[in-house]
Amino acid sequence: MPQELRSVSFIVPCLNEEANLPPFVECVEEIRKSDPATEYHIIFVNDGSTDNTLEVVRRLSRERPHVYYVSLTRNFGSHLALQAGVDICQTDAAVFVAVDLQNDPRLVFEMLGYAREGAEIVIGRRREKKAGWLTRALASGFYFLFNLVGDVKLPPGGTDFVLIGRMAIEFLQKNREHHVNIFMLLLWPGFTSKTFEYAGQKRRMGRSKWTLIKRVRLAMDSFFGFSTGPLRLITLIGSLLASGSFLYMLYIVIETLILGTPVPGFPTLVTIVS
Repeated sequence: MPQELRSVSFIVPCLNEEANLPPFVECVEEIRKSDPATEYHIIFVNDGSTDNTLEVVRRLSRERPHVYYVSLTRNFGSHLALQAGVDICQTDAAVFVAVDLQNDPRLVFEMLGYAREGAEIVIGRRREKKAGWLTRALASGFYFLFNLVGDVKLPPGGTDFVLIGRMAIEFLQKNREHHVNIFMLLLWPGFTSKTFEYAGQKRRMGRSKWTLIKRVRLAMDSFFGFSTGPLRLITLIGSLLASGSFLYMLYIVIETLILGTPVPGFPTLVTIVS
């Protein structure tokens, strides 16, 4: 159903992003000036940065009352960083967005439009992602396989740019996980959602911290957390091994009864082990 959204928080994980922080804040300042009827806040989450990210965030927070921050003791990963930001979020809606401006924060106007029409979750899907062939192949394989066996369905190509309403915020605050894909957790309850496409931008400064190893870890957490496929596979393998062991035991017992055994005690041992 349509909903009033009068306040929005940008929740922004940061890992060694000191150079990207001021441009991001200036972009949000433009948004605030364009839409004075809506309160816009920024929640930076310092995810164990080793550069001057924390110092810059502290300075921005002192200078601007709408800028808040959380600082984690070490690098926990972007999804737990997002969860830390959600934990202190008090606004009507929140936007998960990267600080490097590859996802333009000004798209919040379009996202709010969908949310005000009734979508609890608004998912941004980039039309194209510039990545190496190996990364694209692994990502495509993961999304195909997960949508085949997973308990939730993911948009093709995934997402890291999402707006969520107050119900979804409170759901995340009550359902905290340590190893989780936060976007899958959002889709799991079945909230009303809307997906829209947008053109991504080039990263302005620095390099992405989203390494292949981190992607693989997230994929494993996603499979084991939101799919019964691995459990079913393990159950099937166990059943096949148990059946094979039982059949082999019957073979040994029948062979012993009919032909006898050249090795005393072997049939008994096989029967006990099986």
